[in-house]
Amino acid sequence: MIQDEIIIDLVKERLERPDCKVNGWILDGCPQNLYQIKHLRELQIIPQLVIVLELPDSLVYEKLESKRFDTVSAKEYDILKDKIDPSILGNLVQRQEDTHPMVKRRLNDYKNFLGAIENEYRAHLIRINSEDSEEKVFMSFCDAIENSV
Repeated sequence: MIQDEIIIDLVKERLERPDCKVNGWILDGCPQNLYQIKHLRELQIIPQLVIVLELPDSLVYEKLESKRFDTVSAKEYDILKDKIDPSILGNLVQRQEDTHPMVKRRLNDYKNFLGAIENEYRAHLIRINSEDSEEKVFMSFCDAIENSV
């Protein structure tokens, strides 16, 4: 895992480049924690728009609990959706982090972090229902960007 200080320094350096100043920028996956939020604020790096893709907890549980990992090929499979060759069934395992108790903990951690995001970027926040079709999610994303400029 990359240290927060390095991430913030890289983001700051990149956003200072002329193309970002002229064309704008999109951060995906940053900030990832309270430390990064604090340091982006201190550097006065304020997004014009923050998009949160929402998914009900029940679907998060379903998606993660149906994931299986092939210990031989290192590929991931969804046992509810993917066609799986019967010859590899013995290689498939559920990772500990995808079990219900671990997913519940990760969801709680995410909700706490999302609360911090909402507090920091409330005026810039747009929520998109990611249960919708891919096309509708994409169009909602495009609309959010277009309406923010």
